[in-house]
Amino acid sequence: MTTCQICEREIKAKRGYIAHHGYQRPGQGWQTGSCWGAQHRPYDVACDQLAIYVDSLASGVEKLRERIATPVTTLRLPVKHKPSEYTRRETFEEEQARMRDVTADNFVAIRAEFRAFASLNAYTWEACLARRLGQLQRQLEWAEADHARHAKRLADWKPAAVPEEKAAV
Repeated sequence: MTTCQICEREIKAKRGYIAHHGYQRPGQGWQTGSCWGAQHRPYDVACDQLAIYVDSLASGVEKLRERIATPVTTLRLPVKHKPSEYTRRETFEEEQARMRDVTADNFVAIRAEFRAFASLNAYTWEACLARRLGQLQRQLEWAEADHARHAKRLADWKPAAVPEEKAAV
């Protein structure tokens, strides 16, 4: 078994490349995305995909920092009329159709119209903004920790020792 550059799982490497992994088949005939390390050389012999991943994580951290620093005037939130609308999985189009741009000016009116919606249960616009900022700050903490961990793995990378073949007797 070999180790995936990204998720660090032990995965078979046919012909020198890690097999597909990290996806799910939710039961509707489609498949979620694979791990970034799928179809790349194992960590035991290469770290090229890990370097790309670390750069992507650094970019994500920087974008989160920018979002936190930018004053928010509008929150794009999903709204539903009644709790029973939460019981089934929606299509992408249905989800987009129920999105609303919520601002300080329309917050009270939208909250009154969509009383059952949990994201608008904050009593004030300021409380709603504070909750969103808290969510972004937690995402930033997780992203920074993930970036630091993978950057260290990249910096510490050395090819695995190749075991010596036993001499034929």
